[in-house]
Amino acid sequence: MILQNQYLQKHLLLSHLSKFSTLNKKPPVLQGIRVLDLSRVLVGPYCSQNLSDLGAEVLKVESFEGDETRKWGPPFNNQSSTYYLAINRNKKSIAIDLKTTEGLQTIYDLVKLSDVFLQNFSSRVPKSLKIDYESIRAQNPRIVYGSVTGFGDIGPLSKSPGFDAVIQAYSGLMHVTGKPDGDPTRIGVPITDILAGQVLTNGILAGLYHRERTGEGIMVKTSLLESALSALVNVGSAYLNGGISPKRIGNHHSSITPYGTYYAKDNKLISIACGSQKQFEGLMKILGLEITKEFATNNDRVINRTKFDEVVNGALKNWDVTELLKRLGAENIPCQPLNDIPTVMESPQIKALDIVKNVKDVKNHKPLRLVGSPLTFEGTEKVKMEEPPILNEHAMYILKDVLKYDDTKIQGLIKKKAILDPKIGASAKL
Repeated sequence: MILQNQYLQKHLLLSHLSKFSTLNKKPPVLQGIRVLDLSRVLVGPYCSQNLSDLGAEVLKVESFEGDETRKWGPPFNNQSSTYYLAINRNKKSIAIDLKTTEGLQTIYDLVKLSDVFLQNFSSRVPKSLKIDYESIRAQNPRIVYGSVTGFGDIGPLSKSPGFDAVIQAYSGLMHVTGKPDGDPTRIGVPITDILAGQVLTNGILAGLYHRERTGEGIMVKTSLLESALSALVNVGSAYLNGGISPKRIGNHHSSITPYGTYYAKDNKLISIACGSQKQFEGLMKILGLEITKEFATNNDRVINRTKFDEVVNGALKNWDVTELLKRLGAENIPCQPLNDIPTVMESPQIKALDIVKNVKDVKNHKPLRLVGSPLTFEGTEKVKMEEPPILNEHAMYILKDVLKYDDTKIQGLIKKKAILDPKIGASAKL
């Protein structure tokens, strides 16, 4: 605990000093890259937010009704759902009807000025809307085209809708999550969307490098199912290479013991993870437990996990959580309390990392706090966090400053209902 406090003090000092050392810093790593983002809901917007956090300009193209997540609540911050606010910072919004000839041409004009094109429609939709890879590539051969679907674009389920809950069920993630004697449990966040968003981000970054090296664009695609399957890691390999069908084991680990949650005094839960024999022996010494033959090796403990856990839980009931954490931490044994979300968000460690930001200059919201990018690039400027856009808020910027359309053309698009009137947005609460 002393070492942890010293680390926090050092980190806070470095964070404080860094505020005075902004001279000669390089621009954000993706500054100058423009992303044309036609995606909605979670996986696509999560990917484009990753790119915006790296400095890319993200133009968020929405329907006249707006991204579905704008209405996913409660809770709401004024009339914007907190769900939407979590995944759309640093973007510029415009509402375009792709089904009109003029709206599609506006998209094509933006494609010519963009580096990345992103969409997450189901497999048949892009071609029907004429925004499939070949159609977009015809407008800009250097475009990096990112596509993500639910089940992939081939195979018997390729046309099936893919939301996180059904992907968790189909992929096996849900089967291995939960208590051994309970029902399979969905992971508490839409993890397959998040995984696929990260995978697609990696692919787009590799695609930009490919373009830098060859001068040519490329199509990058993934699916929620493929991303979920890759995340099975050890439990997937246990079947593929060990012939074992993994079962639910609650908060414990299929290959390591002790590793999971245990009850301390007053039934308070603590997470302990001993990844080495040295850490295990240190734990047993602190708890005053004998290392018997049946618990001697990790293999022995995994085989006898139920009995071992009973012994450990029995010893832990004599320990106050605060004192136990202090003793285990002093011996470098991985251990932490089980925090709820308010506790972790307000914890000293999160404050030291400075990852939760207060967004200034808020438009129509209450004071806004957002979790920022988990990435830091030494020697580069940090991207200023901007509030997620109101629907169509940046229509005039995109139409006049990016596309260089004159007033006559803009009025013509409004009349044809190809774009939402730019007056609808800057003062709207949606």
